[in-house]
Amino acid sequence: MSLIVQTLNRLKGSSKRKPVPPGLGSRKPERNGEQKLIIYGGIIILLVAFLSILLLNREKLLYPDRTNLLVEREAQPVVKAEKKEVAQPKTVETEEKPVLQRTEAEEKPQPVKTVSREEKPAPKIQAVERPAVKKTRPENKKTENKSTEHLYTAYLHQGNTYLKSKEYGKSLYYYKKALAIKKDSNLLKNIILLKIITGDREGIEREIALLNDKNALAEVVLGLIGMGKVEEAERLAEKYLSGVDSPYVLYVKGILLEKKGLYREALPFYRQAYSLKPEDPYLGYAYGRILEIMGMEEKALAVYRQVISLEGAGEELKRIVEERIQVLR
Repeated sequence: MSLIVQTLNRLKGSSKRKPVPPGLGSRKPERNGEQKLIIYGGIIILLVAFLSILLLNREKLLYPDRTNLLVEREAQPVVKAEKKEVAQPKTVETEEKPVLQRTEAEEKPQPVKTVSREEKPAPKIQAVERPAVKKTRPENKKTENKSTEHLYTAYLHQGNTYLKSKEYGKSLYYYKKALAIKKDSNLLKNIILLKIITGDREGIEREIALLNDKNALAEVVLGLIGMGKVEEAERLAEKYLSGVDSPYVLYVKGILLEKKGLYREALPFYRQAYSLKPEDPYLGYAYGRILEIMGMEEKALAVYRQVISLEGAGEELKRIVEERIQVLR
């Protein structure tokens, strides 16, 4: 009965529609829902695909110039910077060799500027000269020898530094270390002087024997006189310089006598020293000075004039002698 009523109602609502078979009227809404879902699903899929395409091509669509720039950069070859090895300049190592030069103060007696009963002090102890730097080829030179030379120079430097600050014990310590590496006459003279000054006389006989030079030993005596160690200088001269008649040894003996006030006894030693080496202006000045002290002014003036004419006279010595000549005229 219900089916007949539904059919009549549909016929009334729309005369144009075709009659629907019984049992199909209730399924029509379900088909419309499925179609909508299919349509909506298709639209969503299309939107997702479109958005995916936009995301994949966003740089090309939004920044076309940048894309071209990237392409151009990729087209250019990449040049890697290579580190060039800079050849290091070869360093020429140097070997230091001592240059044994006698200074003016060592070769010649110290002049006295004024004439008086009190003699000016003789030259004081001097620092040992460091070896001069000499360029040599590194070939055929052993590393051990080079290190020894540098060590020798370092010891000399330390010894000279402490000598200037009057730290004689430390100076002697480094001088002895240098002497153990290399024998040197100037170094030996300083060691002998410092041993006498500090009272450390152990091995002093060995150093004096190694020196083996009476003139060099006379310089040691002069150094002791200059430092006020007159008694020590006298003992050293009596023990090692007796019977020696070289000009410098005679000059030292004259100074020792003059220090005692024995001018007449000192005169022949000065005279003999000057006669053996008249070309030495310092020996000539010492002789003229003792003559002036003893009142022999004419002889002193003659000696002074000879001294000032010598080529080896230094500017300071010439000035002193000229002053004495002016006084004696």
